[in-house]
Amino acid sequence: MCNRDVISSAVARFFPNIGIPSFEPTRIVPLYFPAWVFDAELRGNVRYQDVEREAVVQLQDGYLPGSNFDVISSVPIWSPEGTTAEDQPWSTDLMNQYGQEISCLPFTVHPLSGLRALEPWKPEFFSGLHVYTNTMKANLAVFRPILIPMYLAQYEAETQIPGENRQATLFMHAASKDATVYGYRAPSSYTDEYDRGLDEFSKTLKFAPSPNSEVYCFGPRDKFVNVSTFSLSPPRDISKALSSWIEWKMHDPDTIQEIASASNFESSVVDSDPRIREYDPDDRSQVEDWMEVGHELMMVHRILERINEQMASIGDDAPNHMQAPIKNLESSEKELSQKRQEALPEWWREYQLTQEQEDNDDKAGTGSS
Repeated sequence: MCNRDVISSAVARFFPNIGIPSFEPTRIVPLYFPAWVFDAELRGNVRYQDVEREAVVQLQDGYLPGSNFDVISSVPIWSPEGTTAEDQPWSTDLMNQYGQEISCLPFTVHPLSGLRALEPWKPEFFSGLHVYTNTMKANLAVFRPILIPMYLAQYEAETQIPGENRQATLFMHAASKDATVYGYRAPSSYTDEYDRGLDEFSKTLKFAPSPNSEVYCFGPRDKFVNVSTFSLSPPRDISKALSSWIEWKMHDPDTIQEIASASNFESSVVDSDPRIREYDPDDRSQVEDWMEVGHELMMVHRILERINEQMASIGDDAPNHMQAPIKNLESSEKELSQKRQEALPEWWREYQLTQEQEDNDDKAGTGSS
């Protein structure tokens, strides 16, 4: 199920001068790790190049750990193309595989309440851009719970110093195509100058998925989120910068602890909120289609904005032949807006209507009091 050379190199990384073929883990633990797969389009107020305006960002194929379990929660262990097994609906039969009981970590992270912990953040990821996170609203957001099959292997080796042992834990997605292995040296493990030098060398070679991560990655690296587009120009540069910033924050172990602390499973029943949905490929494809139209619409907006800026700078001397492409773009903008409205998933349309009705009821109650 996993590449032996990758495992061997990972073990050798933590236990130098040990004959790998005879070095066996002291314990192997199969388990299910909970997580949330999400797609979202967010809008909010920003200050960009000294101008206050609204911006929109699309986040697709996002991964949010469903547990704040140490170490594992600080790396993304899921990708949309990263497994060999077909997705299966949950059943208690999955708790026993090949005669072995499988542990299952509980969900301790609730995306709807937990992510509110991020509102005080002041993201600074692109020059001249300031995001007011407390203004962020969702044009659409959906979170899908999944359980990821994993193996944890614990290793321990004696040193020449009595009572001092080197310790490490390796873990991997049990159904991963590419058999990425993650390694972590336990804080109680014996270390010396050799280990610390090797740590620095490994970071130089970028075995660490992030400079602030204590976990090492041996194989392809997944992302916490794919920032598909940003409404402001230059979209690729801003999206890349935002993606890097998100990766940095999510690899920080304190981040998931903050989200877990803010999570409240009692105030919102998971099964009753339409934003919490079963992981269904067909259901996801509807969201992807809607977001793809949004991607095109943002591109048209940016082109129109740029042309109008140029026309305004020219003033009365602006050439008349520019009116034709402007009208074509405005026509495309209208068509895409209509297409996007028609492609909006019905469950989100119903959710919006429910929210509007609740807002109206609240205003009516406030007025009568």
